[in-house]
Amino acid sequence: TWPSRGSTTPWAYYADQRSADAAVEHLLAFLDLLLTDVAPGRINIIAHSMGNRVLTQALEDYAERYLAQGSRPDVEFRIIMAAADVERDVFGLVAGKLDILEPNVTLYASDRDAALWVSRLLNQSPRLG
Repeated sequence: TWPSRGSTTPWAYYADQRSADAAVEHLLAFLDLLLTDVAPGRINIIAHSMGNRVLTQALEDYAERYLAQGSRPDVEFRIIMAAADVERDVFGLVAGKLDILEPNVTLYASDRDAALWVSRLLNQSPRLG
């Protein structure tokens, strides 16, 4: 989680976007801690709206580490992406890298989501959610 302005105004959206981008390293650090100290067999992750930006980037970075090592982590990832404020094209590129993690991904989307409509306008690209 990160501080959100809770508004769909452009200036609040861009501030939330910067905060979300800054949270990626924290999620990576948490995953490292969890996988090193707890070593779970499964990790369930639920991300909503812009939280999917954080999740997508963190998992991409995480997967790249394992690709560089030539191994696969011994953990099952179950991921729910709700109203994902992620560019469709970006997610398409990232999805190939995530294959090494073999995640189970469920995507929930709505064409009536006001925040995603604003995001689509501000970013000038279709969103995954």
